[in-house]
Amino acid sequence: MSESRNASWRTSSQVLARSVGDTTVLMDMSSEQYLSLNETAAFAWDELKGGADFDQLVERILAEFAVQRSDVEADVAALLKSLSELGLIVAELDQS
Repeated sequence: MSESRNASWRTSSQVLARSVGDTTVLMDMSSEQYLSLNETAAFAWDELKGGADFDQLVERILAEFAVQRSDVEADVAALLKSLSELGLIVAELDQS
């Protein structure tokens, strides 16, 4: 997913998010599907609500969690791909 590095992301207006204990549960109102996010993915979701791009998201996760950059980059790319394919986030490509 090469667009993930060149885009800012916004969460879909059709998705409701609620914290339940240590997880965040997403409900896609258009498909009535639920998705449960672990702590790191929930942190990423909150950052995506603010329009974070790939690099910002990686840096914020590195600052918050004790993880390796290479792991974070791979995991963020996979998360963005999955959330995008499910229609839970939308890419806003940088036109510059």
